[in-house]
Amino acid sequence: MTTLSNKKWCKLIERFHLSGLTQKQFAQKHSLNIHTFRGRLYRPHSHDRQTLPSPFVQVQIEDAAQQTTPTLDLRLGSLELRFSTLPDPCWIAELVTELQGPV
Repeated sequence: MTTLSNKKWCKLIERFHLSGLTQKQFAQKHSLNIHTFRGRLYRPHSHDRQTLPSPFVQVQIEDAAQQTTPTLDLRLGSLELRFSTLPDPCWIAELVTELQGPV
């Protein structure tokens, strides 16, 4: 393969990021030496990654004081129980069975 300019390498690397292919697959598809391709891929400032859309989304974490505590409300007839911490599901099943009485 002929020597590529920095501009062409930048375009190739941008196409790689958008392709969804592995490095090896992309290099084979474009007749690139995998070691040369990886060298260019990881070379600092060899391309501008800021132009690519980020695969990440911004997450905003609420203040712990504003977060609600998970609760479980259990109602059986006139009985109402509220749990501020979630109990074991097997324990809840046993409790419900005992409170309902014989079937």
